Amino acid sequence: MTVRAIVLGIAGAVFIPTVGYFSDHVAHLNRFVAGQFPIMTYGPLVLVVLFINPLIGRFRPGWRLRRAELAVVIMGGLIGASLANNGLLRYFTRLLVMPIQMNETEPGWKEAGVLDDVPDVLLANRGQYDETLTLGFINGMGTESKPIGLADVPWHMWSESLLVWGVLILLFALASICVALIVHPQWSRRELLRYPIAEFARALMGSSESGDARPVYRRPGFVTGATALFLYHVINGCYEWWPDYTVRIPLRFDFTAMRELLPWFDYGWSHAIYYPAIWPTAVALAFFLAKDVTFSVGISQPLATALGAALVTTGVITPGGNFITGNAFHWQRAASCLALVLMLLYFGRHYYRRVAVCALTFRPAPDDTESSAIAACRILFLCLAVLVAVLVFVVDLDWPLALAFVAMVLVAYVCVARITAELGIFYVQIIWYPVAILLAALGAAALGPAALVTLAILSTIFVAQPEEALMPFVVQGLKIAEGAKRMTGRIGAYSVLAFALALIAAVPFALWVDYNYGGTRTSPHDAYGQPRLPFSEVHNAKLRLAATDQLESSHSMAPLQRFREMRPKREFVWATATGLGLVFLTYIARLRWAWWPIHPVIFLVWDTWAASIFFYSFLFAWFIQVAVSNFGTAAAYGKARDFMIGVIAGELMGGMLWIIVGWMYYYGSGQAPPYYNIFPY
Repeated sequence: MTVRAIVLGIAGAVFIPTVGYFSDHVAHLNRFVAGQFPIMTYGPLVLVVLFINPLIGRFRPGWRLRRAELAVVIMGGLIGASLANNGLLRYFTRLLVMPIQMNETEPGWKEAGVLDDVPDVLLANRGQYDETLTLGFINGMGTESKPIGLADVPWHMWSESLLVWGVLILLFALASICVALIVHPQWSRRELLRYPIAEFARALMGSSESGDARPVYRRPGFVTGATALFLYHVINGCYEWWPDYTVRIPLRFDFTAMRELLPWFDYGWSHAIYYPAIWPTAVALAFFLAKDVTFSVGISQPLATALGAALVTTGVITPGGNFITGNAFHWQRAASCLALVLMLLYFGRHYYRRVAVCALTFRPAPDDTESSAIAACRILFLCLAVLVAVLVFVVDLDWPLALAFVAMVLVAYVCVARITAELGIFYVQIIWYPVAILLAALGAAALGPAALVTLAILSTIFVAQPEEALMPFVVQGLKIAEGAKRMTGRIGAYSVLAFALALIAAVPFALWVDYNYGGTRTSPHDAYGQPRLPFSEVHNAKLRLAATDQLESSHSMAPLQRFREMRPKREFVWATATGLGLVFLTYIARLRWAWWPIHPVIFLVWDTWAASIFFYSFLFAWFIQVAVSNFGTAAAYGKARDFMIGVIAGELMGGMLWIIVGWMYYYGSGQAPPYYNIFPY
């Protein structure tokens, strides 16, 4: 790890969430980060490998970034990507201030005391209304020609809540990095997972195994794929800018008129079945996977739609629900995530036991156990203890609920990281909140309004969009850096430093942007819908409890008494049992029968927006895999692989082109350019 690599990596970690926040919420340009394949991390990598490094090499060969240095820089960019957009900043500032304004305008909130149950430290200004705090945030206090200064932001109203949230965010980040350092050796070297996203980066940097001595970017297949996709995005991008003078090459098709033929086939994301779309990067990454994985993801959404429609029609499940209350598929996916983690612990039980024993007893590390994993395990135990203590003594959450919340957050992070490492689905959604699980398991009376609103806020911040959580990014970075001497432990420490510096820079910058331009310039869902949801559900719960004379008793229960008074929903019990059983049985079938075609991941990702968007791409990739394996040779597979890597590189270059053009247009005109993105968000 050289000094210049560390500096460049930290610069990327700071740049992506800060400038990306301005891009997303003010300029409304193409997103820097969307899912586990951030264009502003991997796009510059393509430019460096294909153009910048060769150009520098002509004049100053020693100045070229080496592979180990590129790995450090990429890790910095991935760390920053975990804070941008869905990782944290999409909802963070709005959730801390918008409910205070809504409490003044929403009917019945003040009478019901909706904010009375919220721990003061979780909201700005301890939840007290102030015009500068709320209206300044909503409307903005600056103009395009005269922005406000940093001192004009009401920091004194934010300092206490930012301190508490900063501690929680850093503790969860440290825990995520530690878990990634522990599981990565098992996943990469023992289970030999494919890491498709990291494999793309490693192949581009020249570290991937191949029989061809030439760099991948000099092979005909790569050049063909990269050129074709770059030109595709040039043509389609021009169409978005000048539709009257250019044409578009379609990869999306509209067959929604066919919905009338199957009126009963209408559940969840069923509309996506009639709107097929092929996303080239999704196809290319899926090509590196096992065929059973590609097939399983490909059939996930049609199967979920058919099953959901049948269950709703027969009255087995109730449609509706939201992130806070949950529904049958939310509970099932949560149980399936738990089952996946239990199976992973079982498969790696010998390794994880050695790590835990050495961490607790301070025995020397065996030859087959990494010292960095043992050190990470010790830090993890300490971190989790402090995290639970902060939730109990500062946030005022009952200790059993604090333990359950921390455990469920880590389960969600591990599952998304595993899906990213094993399957390469670069935009994966599992969509379940810990608060929805606890509410369905305990019931509103046993959980209580205070715990309900606290868990709802915590869930929104930490689990709203776990596809951009820190741990999956760290796992990618560790794989990319694999092979460099003594890199794992040092890159773990570097990740903690990069995250802390990025957090310290990104949150204050986001607040300045909000108070300068207005924090509601984003979508109505982000500005109003998501911040309102936790408190609206608490309002409804309090009204129901008051109507049944349970409100007072729900406030006064002791921690363990809440579990003795639990009244789980019948539908929740069946959904949970189904989620556990589906994953366990599928894993057993895969171990017993080599021909078994279904991978357990289907039960973690189905009935989500991401699955509905990408399932056609995975089916298309599966057809390509079958054709190449059945009718092609080893040489044909190698050429197809080079072509797919080129497809990804071409997409990234096309995306970078329109990001640069968009920024130039915005700063030249002050207006948002036509929106063109290479991915569906």
